[in-house]
Amino acid sequence: MSMPPSTRFLVNFLVICLLSPLTGVMGQQPIPVIRGSEYPTVFVSRSGEEVFQIPAGHQLYPSSVPYSYSAPKQAMNVFRNGKALVKDPTGPYYWIDETGATIRTFPDDFLTMSAESDGCSLYAKKDPDQYGVNWFYFLDEGGNSAFGERKFWDASPFSEGLAAVQEMEDGPWTYINTAGETIITIPSNEQVSVHDAHSFKDGMALVEFLPTGTYTTILAMINREGKAIINLNRKFPGRPFTYKPIVKDSLIFFFINSEDGVGRDLSIFNIAGQEIASFAHAGDFHYLYKNCWYYEQQTPTGSGTRYRTTHHLMDNTGQLTDFPIELNFLTDEYHGYNGYAEWTLLNQETQEREQNLISFPKAETVFTTSENIVGYEEELLLIKGEDGSVRMQTYEGEVLWESGN
Repeated sequence: MSMPPSTRFLVNFLVICLLSPLTGVMGQQPIPVIRGSEYPTVFVSRSGEEVFQIPAGHQLYPSSVPYSYSAPKQAMNVFRNGKALVKDPTGPYYWIDETGATIRTFPDDFLTMSAESDGCSLYAKKDPDQYGVNWFYFLDEGGNSAFGERKFWDASPFSEGLAAVQEMEDGPWTYINTAGETIITIPSNEQVSVHDAHSFKDGMALVEFLPTGTYTTILAMINREGKAIINLNRKFPGRPFTYKPIVKDSLIFFFINSEDGVGRDLSIFNIAGQEIASFAHAGDFHYLYKNCWYYEQQTPTGSGTRYRTTHHLMDNTGQLTDFPIELNFLTDEYHGYNGYAEWTLLNQETQEREQNLISFPKAETVFTTSENIVGYEEELLLIKGEDGSVRMQTYEGEVLWESGN
């Protein structure tokens, strides 16, 4: 059964909007400090001066970044083309600029709305004549209709200049450009239909096909010409997949159930569809930095489903090296983002949990604290104290701004 368009929109919105490049001068953008819906969101300059606030309960998009493994981390840069998207909890979506001034307020009937991507924003609203039906529309960077009265039964935000759209229920899936022109049409017939079409990443997109009369989807990766790079089901016949493919650095990372029925295997393909590396019994796997991944190898011990786990760094050729930091006392783990990763480790001397921020590719610990790291970037950290206060500081410990508790 296909994911409802409104749910699919939220998934694509989180993926695309959080991964879209932030335009504008990053060093001049104020940093939002998000403490919870009961507090105003305070925007602070990188030198520590409060710039403005948005009211308590108003939701900022994006508010978190895609590098969290188990607990979201706060986005430090939220402006695209000089504007950020905010939702009034009892009112409309609206755009603000880097001074906090409202640029544009949108109609109350917008059900969902995405932050800007490739100069376009996507929103949904109800069909006034059909109960339970929502339609999707695109806005240009000025907040006006991008394609006139054109609407879509389903759509995803733009990524790499293309958006996956379905104009009518059960109609064909296509990819359009920011001028609204159809660039790719995904073929279907009576034997197989398109179940879902995903956004482009590094020149590739995942398309899910559904053979008539079955509930097992076929996964295929396509390029920007619409040609199939690889049919993953055909590559691994009869082996269920455990996750959808990960695309990064122009490579495809795909997990399938292990041939021996214990755990999962990992295969890596290039953009030509050629397998360049494979691993049996793969464990956790996270992107850290360009050409640098965290990888856990799980080796069965022969005692049922028990494993011996080893920690590694992996490059884009599948070459493994030992992870340079001792993780035997690992108590929790977070996915890395933008050259950093965070591990919560047990201090062997104090027996306390500490958050360790590690930079890559050198794998150097750059910051350690027993408090909670709620956000970070190259030069600044947001730390939440035990009393609930939040402070912005440098890695060297200089506090630039601090909230009340």
